[in-house]
Amino acid sequence: MVMVVFEPIPSDSGRYRFGHALIQQAVYEEIPPMRRAQVHRTAGEMLEQKHKNNLDEHAAELAHHFEKAGAVSGVEKIVRYSKVDPISWTVLEQC
Repeated sequence: MVMVVFEPIPSDSGRYRFGHALIQQAVYEEIPPMRRAQVHRTAGEMLEQKHKNNLDEHAAELAHHFEKAGAVSGVEKIVRYSKVDPISWTVLEQC
């Protein structure tokens, strides 16, 4: 049996996915918390630019990244996208 660490996403040229959720989790947890927050902030900002004409349709994904960015990005964007696609308000209490 061969374990695939990552593999190309056939329908999305140039993108890859982890072969298993546990591999993804292990790699993610090795990233220092501040770096993870910065990456999530950058991902959120890039998604805002990419979907600037239809942000509401991507509110859940945006809220996720800005919530994971936490204090690095501030609560304003978490609140903004949570209003469109509600997430647990306990997240806001933690910021």
